[in-house]
Amino acid sequence: MKSTKRWFATLTVMLSTGLLSCLGQRADAQVAAMVPDDELAGLYSAFCLEAFPVAASLDKLAGSKQGAAMKPEEVAALLHKDPGRGWFVRTPQAVYGISVEYPPFNACAIRRMTPVGVSGVTHYIALVNKYVAAKNGKLVNLPPQKTNMQGVDISAYSQGMTDASGKPVETFAVILSNYHGRAAGIWRADAGSGVGVEVRMVHQIMKQ
Repeated sequence: MKSTKRWFATLTVMLSTGLLSCLGQRADAQVAAMVPDDELAGLYSAFCLEAFPVAASLDKLAGSKQGAAMKPEEVAALLHKDPGRGWFVRTPQAVYGISVEYPPFNACAIRRMTPVGVSGVTHYIALVNKYVAAKNGKLVNLPPQKTNMQGVDISAYSQGMTDASGKPVETFAVILSNYHGRAAGIWRADAGSGVGVEVRMVHQIMKQ
């Protein structure tokens, strides 16, 4: 329990610091525009923690959410050259993109655009903890990663799950991508008048 609490506190601080850094000097004026993580985390859990990696379960869930299958070029825009597929799911809150990368990557991710990010990751943390506890795993924080790709500032905050022997078996991540006002296409509307911060949650099952 103590290690879980430390992980919760550490991840919360890391994300808060990273998000404020991602927003830069405009952070104070934009904090009020942050969105909650409840719907995003709920869909992440349903698709990426519960249904993934079983293809039939993913198809059934996508159908129940009226998900629209991504075209090959839309999948490529998210996964680049990695093989996979995906769906768009629309709710009254936002447009969500769910992508699945085939082995050897074996990852599931869900993303949405926001004006300036999320107000917290409480729901995400609770759902990941529940998943890990059910597998008798242990969570460890991995070093944060920051990069810039074509003018988009990307900050990744990851955790690894080890099995009883201490072997790393799965990873989880929250990734923030600041588009600096250049969100386009299907994502543009959800950026609103903000800079456009994509929030992505990822689950990867490592090759055994």
